[in-house]
Amino acid sequence: MFEKQWALTLLESVLGRLREDCAREGKGALFNMLESCLIGSREAQPYAALGGQLGMTEGAARVTVCRLRERYRELLKEEIAHTVASPAEVEEELRHLRRVMARR
Repeated sequence: MFEKQWALTLLESVLGRLREDCAREGKGALFNMLESCLIGSREAQPYAALGGQLGMTEGAARVTVCRLRERYRELLKEEIAHTVASPAEVEEELRHLRRVMARR
């Protein structure tokens, strides 16, 4: 239970950092529209529909979401790096985080 709460807190913190980064870049509204792509099911919002909502093509929507996910992963690794003794432990901690989140 503790590990699950730690994982959720960590993920929410990273999401908050990403939200702040986007807002600083003047992309707060874009982040708000795409946030569900980071934390939800991809099938829930097809790229074609998403692109239409954003006024861009399906391909542009895919690229935008991909870049946002990449930045999320970078921030997650940075946060994890603050909790481990060495950089070599980051990947193992990420695997552990995935296992914790996969538990019911």
